[in-house]
Amino acid sequence: MKIKIVYFILVLIIIIGCNNKNSKIVSLQKIGKDSMKVEDIASSKNIFGLIDSIKGPKNEWCYILGKRINDSIYSSIRILSQKKDTLYFIDKDMLKNTKGIDVRAEFSAFKIFSNNRKELIINGVDSLFHAYGDDAIITWNSSKDVFETVKY
Repeated sequence: MKIKIVYFILVLIIIIGCNNKNSKIVSLQKIGKDSMKVEDIASSKNIFGLIDSIKGPKNEWCYILGKRINDSIYSSIRILSQKKDTLYFIDKDMLKNTKGIDVRAEFSAFKIFSNNRKELIINGVDSLFHAYGDDAIITWNSSKDVFETVKY
């Protein structure tokens, strides 16, 4: 009986170990005032998962990462360059690019409505996850060399 229990525990450990190696969890760690770098650390409070990609500077692909609350709601979103530098921050109280605060916000979280690979369309949600306010369209502005929200 003891051998069966030990064997079961050993198999369970191997299965869990294999799943951890194959997981693609990406964590962001703060390095400077506004600078963020990607680290492959699975055990962190700031777990971000890869959502999609978007065209950025010089038509290179940038990565969209988010801290997921549920299937479609995110408490925080980042757009990272291929060099792994954060080019755009989306948090509960602000949308911020590398040149400063882009838009002030008062949301509980964000929902991604569309990513057509040229622009990211999001909307803020309240504490009950109902969308409210206007959509924010985030796109690369090549003349300013920055991601920013489209202003009408």
